Amino acid sequence: MGSSKGTSARSRTSLLDAGPYAYSRTRRSCADCDLAVGRQLHRHVRAVPAEVVRVRAAVLAALTAWGCPPGAVDDGELLVSELVTNAVVHTADTTVAVNVVDLGNRLLIEVTDSSPVRPALRAAGPQDERGRGMQLVEAVASAWGSRREPGRGKTTWCTLALDGGDTARRAR
Repeated sequence: MGSSKGTSARSRTSLLDAGPYAYSRTRRSCADCDLAVGRQLHRHVRAVPAEVVRVRAAVLAALTAWGCPPGAVDDGELLVSELVTNAVVHTADTTVAVNVVDLGNRLLIEVTDSSPVRPALRAAGPQDERGRGMQLVEAVASAWGSRREPGRGKTTWCTLALDGGDTARRAR
């Protein structure tokens, strides 16, 4: 019997769990969980505020390892933090999916939750403790929007220019 050029499922899982942009150590929740290779971070996290810190740290490690410019690392960390926080606050489910992909000249950040309610810009008053997240996303991201997912829920996404040249806002 010849040697296999592929990797066994056990060693593949081990490799994926080892890196800064690897999967969460929680159970694999979707078909995309086996696709997180190269410059992609894909995780399923519990829909609790403490997970926002963990996702932010994973994004910081991934973007740094990918060689993203320092400003993009900071902005990417902020954007994922705002989108995950929004999902955690508004979902009735127990998990949220996070996907960050380096597309070459920009990052794509996607957060999927079970809420059918799409995010909207709000005017938060000076005394309001909430309501500024999507304003921050609007100000920092190259573009953002949301889409309904088959079955239930939605994905809120944004892009972030890595080359500094994409500052045009697109219709939501």
